[in-house]
This record gives sequence, structure tokens and C-alpha cells, in this order.
Amino acid sequence: MDMRDRIDTRLGETIVVASLATPEGDAAFLSIDAHGSPGRLNQNVLKYFGLDRKSLPAEKDLKDGYFITPAGRTLLCYVVTVGDGPALHLLEHNFEKCLRDSRLQSLRTFWMPLMGTGTGRLPLVESFRIMLEVLIRNGWANRPETSVTISTPGPETNGFDALVAAIEGLVPSSSLPDAASESQDKWSPSLAAGAVLSVAHALGWSKNEPALTTELLLFALADAAQTDAFARLGRDRAAGAFGAAIHELAGDRYETAWKQLFKRDWRVPEKIEGGHFIRATLHASAILDRAAERARKSGRKQFIVDDLVRALLESRGIYVDYLGLMDIDPDTLLEAYEDVLTGQVLMSLHNDAASNEDRLGYATYADAIASFLANPCTPAPLSVSVQAPWGAGKSSLMQMIRERLDPEDVRNAHRPKVGQAVAGALSLGSVLKFLEKKKDIGPDFWHDAYTTTASKNEGPATDSSRREGLLTIWFNAWKYESCEQVWAGLVDAIVSQISDRLPIVQREAFLLRLHLARIDDGVVRRKIYDRVLSIWWEHGKHALVVGVGAILSLFGLGAAKTVFPDLSPLATNISKMGYWGGIIGPVLLSAYLALRYWSTRENTHAEPAELSLAPYLTVPDYAQSVGAIHQIHADLRRVLAAAPKESADTFTPIVIFIDDLDRCSPTKIASVVEGINMLLASDTYRCMFVIGMDPQMIAAALEKAHGEIRERLPSYERGVPLGWRFMDKFVQLPFTIPPQRNIGEFLKSLGAATSFKSVDPSVSSSVTVVTPDGPLPVGEGTSGPDDPAGTGSSVAQQPDLNATAFPPGDSKDVGRIIRELGHYSAGNPREIKRMVNLARLYLALRNERRRVDPFWRAPSLEQYARWIALTLRWPDMMRWLQWGADEAIWSAEDNGTALVVRRLKVLEAAASETSNVADWAAKIEQELYLDKDEAVEWRKDTKLFELFQSCGRLAPGRRLSAAAEIGLW
Repeated sequence: MDMRDRIDTRLGETIVVASLATPEGDAAFLSIDAHGSPGRLNQNVLKYFGLDRKSLPAEKDLKDGYFITPAGRTLLCYVVTVGDGPALHLLEHNFEKCLRDSRLQSLRTFWMPLMGTGTGRLPLVESFRIMLEVLIRNGWANRPETSVTISTPGPETNGFDALVAAIEGLVPSSSLPDAASESQDKWSPSLAAGAVLSVAHALGWSKNEPALTTELLLFALADAAQTDAFARLGRDRAAGAFGAAIHELAGDRYETAWKQLFKRDWRVPEKIEGGHFIRATLHASAILDRAAERARKSGRKQFIVDDLVRALLESRGIYVDYLGLMDIDPDTLLEAYEDVLTGQVLMSLHNDAASNEDRLGYATYADAIASFLANPCTPAPLSVSVQAPWGAGKSSLMQMIRERLDPEDVRNAHRPKVGQAVAGALSLGSVLKFLEKKKDIGPDFWHDAYTTTASKNEGPATDSSRREGLLTIWFNAWKYESCEQVWAGLVDAIVSQISDRLPIVQREAFLLRLHLARIDDGVVRRKIYDRVLSIWWEHGKHALVVGVGAILSLFGLGAAKTVFPDLSPLATNISKMGYWGGIIGPVLLSAYLALRYWSTRENTHAEPAELSLAPYLTVPDYAQSVGAIHQIHADLRRVLAAAPKESADTFTPIVIFIDDLDRCSPTKIASVVEGINMLLASDTYRCMFVIGMDPQMIAAALEKAHGEIRERLPSYERGVPLGWRFMDKFVQLPFTIPPQRNIGEFLKSLGAATSFKSVDPSVSSSVTVVTPDGPLPVGEGTSGPDDPAGTGSSVAQQPDLNATAFPPGDSKDVGRIIRELGHYSAGNPREIKRMVNLARLYLALRNERRRVDPFWRAPSLEQYARWIALTLRWPDMMRWLQWGADEAIWSAEDNGTALVVRRLKVLEAAASETSNVADWAAKIEQELYLDKDEAVEWRKDTKLFELFQSCGRLAPGRRLSAAAEIGLW
């Protein structure tokens, strides 16, 4: 019979294609939409089996893409071909899933129509091609004692002739078509990529899978570095990086997904031999095509493992379902893979210095406080407190406020630079003029300074409602030992910081005015005039004697030769003149005497003031703090009086920033507070204070310093702590920094959350160190992954190293660890800096360990985070954990592991078996033979107990003890 009238042919040993075949067999397949609506063919088949529409599956039954239900001795297999997505993909994906169902593996006869040709609108040829391909790659085409009947519609159906032509093209062949044959020439893998495909072949062979599938490719990439194919991977690091990434993300879930696919516990193939798949699935073929295309675009003839990884994670396929079992999505896996592949950690640490740059989101606070202080309606004296716990960024906020009040450019405009020539110094003549005029450094200088700075910075026009020229002083009270030194240090800070910002002439004028305020200016005038007269008389008395002698006798000029040798020629000539010489000689001597006087006077005026006046200045010796407190305050008034003015009759307010007050001893804190109270109590001191403090520490210190006063107060006055009452008195504006809600920008400023550029994993280096200035590759290789000898003969051309250099960013794992640490930390900026430093250290150690031992499986980021949390928050516990004396009794098996691992296991087990911190402490004291009477705070810490309790509830491989066992460093 002509096939065009009716199809009835055999393809291979198992598959029969027949038109209008009777639906008989152990299993019958039917297409259906995702809602359970049947087509016309389904209704006929149901009628054949004596079933009605009520037997159709519901929508919830079809959530897996297929549904199997018995109908007598036949299993009805419903395959979803109409739903979310093209019918082409739905048919391939769901038909393949259904064929892999364990309930079908022991059956012998199957009947299936061309599915998806009704509502799915697939052409007959397309439906036949997809179904045949799925049957072949799943091993049904050559399965012994199995019969598969594909039923086609009759010749009156549209597309029947095209279907017949397609089948006729298959019949003369001695074997079924190889879908990979067409593309085989395009798929030219490198030695390393070929090794991965060999691992996939071995995995497929272990489960009787003749076709390359996306899931086989996934697990082959994940485990290739742990097989004996590792030697063939050579210097291509991509397989190892992919394996490390997926194992770290999945944890124990990896073995669960493995068991789901291979029906046995996780075990990589022990021996990998070269082998080729008969064919590849549709999605696997597309992945190989993409990998080859990536290689061609990069100028390489062979695709490498990195091409396979990226092509896989950019494609569709059943592998996504297995990633879902691991709770991983392809994008996350790609990020982790790139992170491991680059292996870069920014090799720099962060110090604890404050900054006037807004890295904490404090700009709004700084603007508001600075606006209040700069407003002319805000009178001095005044005090503002910036309150927060240690490490919360108080110093940085204060620096930002200072920058808004008194820009650094203004403060440093006249600061002497290293090597800079010193301008003209102040002379004694200027001193007399200064004493006469009493000249101040007034508003013109400050207005010019600020205007010049603003024009250089091209900033906005100065707000008329703000003060110009606010002087700011930065003072660290904790640097000084005694109360006297604290206040002497404050006066010294004001003097030095004001003088440093002035031009040389104004600076000396300010210092001179200050020093003159400490002495009697009449004494200075008298001393200057006395010095002029004494020098004149020293030289003039001889001239006077000679002049008188010359008048008495013409021959007196001879004496001038002896007293003034420089006049000897002139005296000789005058002596020869006789009578007229007696008249001219005295006149010339008198003129010489007057000239000598004026010369002496001018030279004296020009002498340096700091040298000439040094014996007459009485400056208090602040360095030794020998003066009493009232002497220091008296001198403080002189300093403030000598400081520049805001206007002719108004002094410029001085804003004093007192940082780290809470670091001082209680006595010192009380002294500073008392001094501030004194300054605030009088208009004489035009000071505004901005004080950084931890209010609890200050209140406690004041409470201790005034303990006797509290004891004498009546009981009804003791309700409010005395320390807080003192703070209420000297702080007019208390501002508490709110807790940080979003640390993302701060982490970004620390370099802990950056993105990566793609790198070529085939370019290997022994170590890659990333510095703040960029990458520093050490031991770079020049040969390709398939050319270990470095001959350059590899077919796979490697890209230029410069094109794939690592960016100077930081590993994204740093940011992930910091976010995980948020569960155990308050997250203040100082602590975050320490977290970033430790995270970088441990990740750098991880990368080096990976380089030395490619088979090592690093701990998860969560395990690193818990370890860093212990290091930072419970340092006493960490010291005991690693170095504390061991009094416990261990079994022989336990003694084979490190002490830190044993102790962590006990802490985790005890936490999982108890419900509160007290019971936990009692249990670990009993098992570890710890002294119960020892005052150890960490055993009483509820947060530490909760950390170990959460560890104890995890799978063994995800606990902190497991991380310590495989090595955190």
C-alpha cells in the first residue's frame, strides 16, 4: 500500500508509526491543556476506554506538566501541550518528564498520538520530530522488548503529505537520525571542555542515559574538578570555580538534587573515560551551539569550559528544575561563579579615622545643626551634644558640621607649607605702630577669605542669613591627664588653630596682641626707647667728646682719627685747612653724630620682635600645667579678646568641637563639664560647643564624680539620676544619631559591594592580588589551557590578558557576609569597618587555599559570617575556644579532631538540647569541665546562646563546627 494512503512503518527496533492506530498498550498518551480541557481526540480515546469527562485531571493535578492515572489495565498519561509558553517547548519538556516517570519504566507497550496538533496548532511534522527526538534521547528507541506506536491522523488531514515525506526520508537509513551529526563539526571543545563532556557521558552511562541533557551537563560541570578528569582540565579554572560556587550556594541541598536525578547517594564517577553521546537533547544542542558561538566571537576555534558554563546558565532546560531543588536560580549561580572565578579581594584595610565626607547618610543632620549655629539669631554661649554609642559615627558627623561652618579650604589657606619661605616678620617698629593703633583682625579679612574660597569652589552665593567667618576649634579632651592639662590644652588649641589659619603678618599681630595683653605695654615702650638711647649713647658719646675738643682746638680733629677710623682721611684734609678747618670740622662731626643716631633708631626698630621682646613676655607654661584653673581661665579671656572680630564691635563666635569626651576618666569628664558650665554662664565667653558623647557613659561618670551630693539629696529628688540632670544643665540641644537602617551606601564606600566584569578563566595566574590601585597579577601564564608546555600551538586562541584584567573592585561575598552579620550586630560604622576587614582577610585566605588545594570545598558564607560574629562580639569566648586550657575528657575518636572543632560541637549540641541560656551554660560547664564559679560573661549571653542554637538546628554540614573542621583559614 502506498504510504501516502496510510502510514505503517517501523523506525528502528522499537518504534512503529501507523495511521489511526488503535489506542492499545500498557500506557496511552493524550495531550491536554493546563486547565484540564480535552480535545476532540481525547474524547474519542476516553470513549474507547469507557470513560467520561469526569475522569479528566483537574488543573491542580497538572501542575507538574503531566498526570498519570489508571484506566483498567492501561495507564493514561496526560501531557500538557497548551499553557504558559509555546506548545513546542511544552510538548518537549512535559513529554520528556512524563517518559522519565518511574511508573512507566517497567511497561512494555506504549501508544501515543501526535500531540499538540489541535489547540496547540503544531504542524504534524513538528510534533512528530519532537516526539521522536524525545523518545530517542531517553533510550526508548532501542529498549529491548519494548514497543512504541506513534499514531498519526489520516491522509485527509492538513500536513499529512509533509509528514509522509519526512518519514520516507527516515526509512532508508539503517539507523535512526543523529541530531548531533549536523552540528558535530561546529562543536569543537578544548581539552578541558572535552573532559567535562566525558564526565557528563560517564554520569549518563551510570543511569542508562544515551543522550546529553542539560541536567547531566550541570552535574558534570559541578563535579568535574573532583574526578580523575581534573588532570585534563589543566589550567582552565572554570570547572573548579563553577563547582565551588554551586556547592557553596546549595550546601546539603546539592546531594538531595543529585539523589533525585541518579536515584542514589551522591558519588562522583571514579573513572572517567573518553566517550561520545549518541545525540544531545534540543536544549543541550542549543547550549553547545551557544558555547561554540561564544568561542568564535572571541576569536577561538574551540570552546572552553567558561563558554559551556555561561551558555548553560543562559539557556532553558530541565537543569533549572534541579537548581530549584537546590534553591538556586541561574542568575545567582552565575554571579557566584564569576565571584569565585575572579577570586579577588581588595587587599586594603579600613582605619577608624573620622571623615567629613558623607558616607553614613548624615548630611541632613549636619546641614540642620550647622544652620542653627550659623544663624545670627543664635547667640553664644551655647552647647550642642551629638549623642550615640561608641563607633556610631559621632566624630564623622561633627567633622561634617565643622566643614559646613568653617570649610577646610578657609582653615588651611594660610597654613605654612613644608619648604615654604617665611614672609616678612614683624619688627619692633611695627610693634610701636600696633600699640598706637590697637589694630584688630576685623571683618574685612574674614569676608575676603570666605569670598575667595567660595569663588574658587564656584559654590552658591553666601546666604545673608548665615554668619561668615565662624572660627572652629577641634579639641580632644582625652589626650590630657589632669584637669589643669585639659583646660590648658583647650587654650593652647584655640591659640594654635587660630594662628595657623592667619596670613603671616596677621598671625604675628594676633600672637603679639595676645602676648601684649599678658604684659604692660608701657613697659614695652620704655624698653624700646631705652634700647634706642643706649645704643646711640654707646656710639655717640665718643663723637660728642671729639666734637667738643674740635671746637676748642683746630688740632682736636686728630683725636677723631683714633675714635672714628672711618673719618681719618676727612680729618686729615680738614686739619690742613687751618682756620676754616676749625669751623667746618665741628659742623661735620655734629652731622655725623645725628646721622648715627637715626641709623641706630631704624636698626633697632627693624630687630625681630620675637627675639627682642622674649625676655619681657610672661606666657603661662601650659605644657606643665603649673598654673591654677583660675589663671588658665583668665588667660582664656585674653585669648578670646585677641581673636578676630565679626564686626567692629562684635566678636566672631568660636565653635569648639570637643570629641571623645566619653573616653575620659570620670574626674576629667566632671572637670570639662564644670568648665563648660562656667563658659556658658557668662557672655564674656563667646563660645559655642559641639560635644560628641555617649550619654550613658557621661551620665555614669558624672554620677560617680558627684556621688556624695546624691547621697545628701532627699529621697524624692533621687528619682532622676544625677548624671542626666547635670547634662540637662549644660546641653541646650541634645541630638541623638538614629540607628542605621540602610548600610548599603556605607558598604559601597568601603568597597564591599561592587560588580564584576567577565574574565576569561582560561587565563591562569598563580596568585591575583587586588590593590586599591588595581590588580597585581603574579606568575601569569602565557600558554592556553590545552597547551601546558606554553608552546602556543593550541588551537584555542586565548584572549589578550589586558582585555580580561580583573577590575579593582571587591568580592561580592564581602557584602553578603556583612548582610549575614546583621543578625548578630548592631551595625554601627566602626563595627562594620572591622567586619569588612575580617571578611576580606578570611576570603583572601579562602582564595589562597583554593589555589593550593583545588579539591578543597570552602565553608559557606553563612559559616564565615558566624565565625566573624564570634570574633568581633565575643572575643573572650573566641580566645577560650582556640587557646583555653582543656580540662574535658574526650574519647579516642574525638581526640582525632582539633580542639576548636570538639568544643564547637559541644556548644552546638548543648544549645539544641536546651531552651534557655542558663541551662545551656550548666550543660557546657558539665561536659567541658568548666569552673562554675568563674566569672565568664559569654556563658550568660542570650545572643550567643541563640547563635549556637540556630547552628545546632542546621544540617551537620552547615554548622559552624563543620566549617572549623574543613578549615576557615
